[in-house]
Amino acid sequence: RVLGLTTSWESLPKSCENTTRHGIIINKPWKYISNLAIAILVLGLTTSWDTLPKSCGNTTRHGIIINKPWKYISNLAIAILVLGSYHNLGMVAQQLREYHQARDYYQQALEINIEFGDRYSSATTYHNLGMVAQELREYDQARDYYQQALEINIEFYDRYLCASTYHQLGSVAQELREYDQARDYYQQALEINIEFGDRYSCASTYHNLGMVAQELREYDQARDYYQQALEIYIEFGDRYSCASTYGQLGLLAQAEENYAEARTNLQTALEIYVEYQDEYRATVTQEILEGLPE
Repeated sequence: RVLGLTTSWESLPKSCENTTRHGIIINKPWKYISNLAIAILVLGLTTSWDTLPKSCGNTTRHGIIINKPWKYISNLAIAILVLGSYHNLGMVAQQLREYHQARDYYQQALEINIEFGDRYSSATTYHNLGMVAQELREYDQARDYYQQALEINIEFYDRYLCASTYHQLGSVAQELREYDQARDYYQQALEINIEFGDRYSCASTYHNLGMVAQELREYDQARDYYQQALEIYIEFGDRYSCASTYGQLGLLAQAEENYAEARTNLQTALEIYVEYQDEYRATVTQEILEGLPE
């Protein structure tokens, strides 16, 4: 969902020395852009080779030193390059839980989108700003960002991208204990993911629907949702995500005073957390196990 996103977080090098591509010296942190962004930049030449003057000194824009003859590129090409960099930096900061820094980068990307009238691309930035606000427990702000993202995706008939935003709106409503609203949003996300055959993304939505049903004491419905989430995680080999669903099934059984089933599911969750060295969740699960009646 991010313009210029690198192939994976692991591919980012530890050092950020300057690099040169197609005559452009990209200073840290501008090197983290995709080949597509560079290609668009290069294709953005606004004049032909024959019209270039013999003497054309270097110029600097947005931290990028553009050597001759590459200074003859369009503002749009520069904007795309810078936009991708701001967005990538926001994603990196978000991954590192540096949420205030991430918000700053996303805001700068958004300003560029608005300046160049790229309303469609703004949707992704609004969505990510919503996620940052949600992590900071600024739920009203998060909901506002998600609603703006949703409005744009609906306007541009991008129904598939609406699914993740509906899911996040459901998550905000769930945090605010607005369970009926949360369920409605999750159901819309689920409907779209099923429509587009995105079975894996359905798993987290089934899981969250299970949590909502459990809060409403609709235990049979909750168990059904958890089982569907678990089935998908197993199908896709996502063993770690199974742990949280086993944990919820354990808590559900505990609420029903079925302590044998609760112990079985919580023990399975614990084993997975230990396997993946998630000490925090393993400790929490162990404490719940120890608190179960014999």
